[in-house]
Amino acid sequence: MAKEDEENEKISVEESMPTESLPEVLIVDILSCLPVKSLLRFRCVCKHWYALITDPAFVKTHLSRSLVSNSNLSIIFRNPISHNLNFREFRFNEFNIYPDDLDAFEQQAVAELNYPFKRPHYLSYIVGSCNGLLCIYNSKEEILLWNPSTRRHHKLPFTHIEYGSNIVCGFGHDPTTDDYKIVRIVQLHHALESKVKVYSLNTNSWRRIENMPFFLSYPNSPMLLANSALHWFANREMRRNTTSRFIVSFNLQYEEYREVPLPDFVENNVHMKLGVLGGQLCLLCAFIGVHVEVWLMKDYGVRDYWEKQFSIEQPWVMGNLYYLKPICYSKNGGVILQLMDSNELVLYDPRKGMARNLRIHGVPDYFQTETFVGSLVPVNAKDGTEQAKRKKKHMEHRKKKNMKQEADIESGSLAMN
Repeated sequence: MAKEDEENEKISVEESMPTESLPEVLIVDILSCLPVKSLLRFRCVCKHWYALITDPAFVKTHLSRSLVSNSNLSIIFRNPISHNLNFREFRFNEFNIYPDDLDAFEQQAVAELNYPFKRPHYLSYIVGSCNGLLCIYNSKEEILLWNPSTRRHHKLPFTHIEYGSNIVCGFGHDPTTDDYKIVRIVQLHHALESKVKVYSLNTNSWRRIENMPFFLSYPNSPMLLANSALHWFANREMRRNTTSRFIVSFNLQYEEYREVPLPDFVENNVHMKLGVLGGQLCLLCAFIGVHVEVWLMKDYGVRDYWEKQFSIEQPWVMGNLYYLKPICYSKNGGVILQLMDSNELVLYDPRKGMARNLRIHGVPDYFQTETFVGSLVPVNAKDGTEQAKRKKKHMEHRKKKNMKQEADIESGSLAMN
């Protein structure tokens, strides 16, 4: 019995060693700056650190800091026409991408990701990325939530898909309920309306909601997430023309549709493309053969004010300006763009109006890109609940242990007196 008490005391001393000289607030502040790979290793330091790092409050703090600082960002490349699907990750924020860093940036090779949803005879698509989670859909009508940083995944329950001419999906987060939702729209044959279903991770179930009363302008294109809402182009008529086209948003909290006004200058002969840049809704307006204007939505949901950010005028570098996709900002204010027609990455400097091609080792010849931020966000609603219970139990154990130690010290002092 004495030996067992001695071992427990030894463990208690070891557990207290990493934190005895630092306040917990400072430890949390330091750990929240680290990449997920390091945090996963540090869970093994002691039980206290495990409870701290898996605590939902710390997970949110770490995610918030990564989003604000634009750190822990990675780009995923995938070949959309290959049945032997491979995901390749490039840790983007290891470089500032200043001129002196470009050689190191291009020499950094992409890394293979162990993808848990491989089906040799089915194509897979990335529906969207949100807070470090990827939503993936395949032609077998399976949907998966996957955290590439923690390697955890969750397969969604099957739901019947109505027959229609086109299907579009979107993925996002409702911050008011801390719920991750997937929205699936099925455009009915020869009908203006579309049937809509919403999946909730908190309940792990699908449900029907009000039909969308518009016609999809770009079928089979994923919805874009910005400001806790999904966005896509739609028409008021059953034909895909530019005169009646507008932006529809779907608020993930209230699950309501609304129209987002276009910039006042937009003309019918301008080719428009939606994007997301720096977490903000982005509109690319291509004046064919001339230039592309990039606009960002400011004061979202208040005034819906569009602000022009910059114009791109380098066709000999940029190729067909209509097929641009904004990916992300670099740390020094540059913009990484993908040329969809030639499958190239371009670094554009808005201040100098200059662009240059980026070449990264290991990128497939034909690829699509998606960005994600490294996070500890669980892919199962129960994970967060269990982590909270484990921390509460651990803190109660520590409290009882401290009370026992104080009692032992007090009784020892009385005995000496």
